[in-house]
Amino acid sequence: RSLPSTVRIVQNIRNNNPCTLPVFFQTWGRLNGDTRNCQFYSKICTFDGMQDRLTASYSTFAYVNQPAKVSPAGEAFRLVGDRGFLYTGDGSHVTASGTYLAACTFFETIWGVSPVGNSYKPVANAERLQQLAHEAVIGGSWSWPEAGGPPCGECIG
Repeated sequence: RSLPSTVRIVQNIRNNNPCTLPVFFQTWGRLNGDTRNCQFYSKICTFDGMQDRLTASYSTFAYVNQPAKVSPAGEAFRLVGDRGFLYTGDGSHVTASGTYLAACTFFETIWGVSPVGNSYKPVANAERLQQLAHEAVIGGSWSWPEAGGPPCGECIG
């Protein structure tokens, strides 16, 4: 259901400005997976399983709508081993640290400049989050067109 909607939205945007390069906001899995829907789709029962699906989906969105990019916030969350501090008590919404981590991925995705060493540090662990965001951005293929086919085996395109 989401893929046709992304195509329509991007086409409407490009009808207004054909030079637009969409950036898809790859969200993060829930801290403990999607426990409400786990019984229907076991792959999303854990953070990693849920993140795998989100990463594949957002990569597909960018691939199908190319030229486009993905800001890999969810993959940056994956790099944080003790990620509980990124979430509020519901395990879905993020704290200021989670917001900052996501923003750092956007900073590098949009501007092509690493957030590492940036002087804006609104949270106590900003240096660590800057580094993890940078690792997520440089650690994957998040921009299309790119040589080769779809970005993942489960991707449509």
